Order: sequence, then C-alpha cells, then structure tokens
Amino acid sequence: MGATPRPPSDFWADTQFWAPEMHSHRGRFCLFGTVASSTTGVRGLAILVADRATGPFVPWSEGPVTPPELPCLDGVEPPEHLNLAKDPLFTDGAFLLRSPAGRLLMLWSSFGEEGYAMGVAVSESGSVLGPWTQNREPLWPRNGGHGMVFTPADGAARLVFHWPNETPHERVTMVGVRFDGDELHLARGHGSV
Repeated sequence: MGATPRPPSDFWADTQFWAPEMHSHRGRFCLFGTVASSTTGVRGLAILVADRATGPFVPWSEGPVTPPELPCLDGVEPPEHLNLAKDPLFTDGAFLLRSPAGRLLMLWSSFGEEGYAMGVAVSESGSVLGPWTQNREPLWPRNGGHGMVFTPADGAARLVFHWPNETPHERVTMVGVRFDGDELHLARGHGSV
C-alpha cells in the first residue's frame, strides 16, 4: 500500500474524503478532493499542497475553495446538454490518460461484483468519442475508486484514489502502477487491499 496523505488535525473538514486528484504545479504537488464537516455541514472542494507527492500536505486555504453555502462534489461548472439514462447504473470519476505508446485510456469507477471498483477502457479510435472497449478485469476490484494516474519526478507512475469506500474511514491512497504496452496494471507488490 502506498502513502495516504492526511490533513492536519485542525483541518476544517473531518469526513467524506473522496474524489482525489493530484496535479504537479510549479514544482509542488496539489491535492484536490471533496471533503465535508460533520459539525457545520459544509461540503466542498479542498486543496492541500506539498513539496513531495507523498506529503506532508498542508491546506492551501482556510476553508473550501468552492462557495461554502453551496454543496460541491468536484468544483466544476454545471453540466449542459446532459442526457440521463433511465436505468440506475452510473459511472463516475472518469480520468483520461495516454499510454506511453499513445493509446487513449479512461479510468472510471462504479459498483462491480465486489463493491466500488475502478475499470479501464481503451478508445479504439484514439478519440474521446470512442468506440471504447472495456478491459475484462478491473484495475482495482473492490472498496475503492475515483482514481487518476500521475508521474512525479522519480518517474514511477502512481494511482491516487479513495480507499476504503467506508465512511468515515475513506482516505486518499496512492499505489504504484505500470504500463505493459498499452495496458495499465498495478505495480508488483501493490495488489488490492
């Protein structure tokens, strides 16, 4: 299991840590995530920063970077032209990346045979318009999801996601990943928990 960044003890939120994203910006690592306060009821987007991908992370602001009066899950504009399916199936946490060979891949999360899981789909056309082919086996089969892949300066790619999918225990988690041609796999020694 990789490092699990933790906010400081006086952080404004104390529950519902999920949907993490990490980005390198101007030589620092910025961790974006949805969090909530069980005392105030505020749910919003938090940004924590660190000099290394494994932390320690400190808050970038005193509170959420989204308006505290509006519950927020991911800090993006309202969707337009959204067509909802009639069935209760859903996917969330879509993240696009290219393999070293140039194939367009998409990480996504939903519920599978063992609970919340992450799958990988491959664009056959190289475009976001697809068609997409789903890998037979999930990248992370149970109890975690909403991931993204980043590569820090050491060159070892990492998958960052929330795990376990159990309130109040969910945390940001990082594990090593590797490419085998166009296929994304967990790095050796980083099997699912």
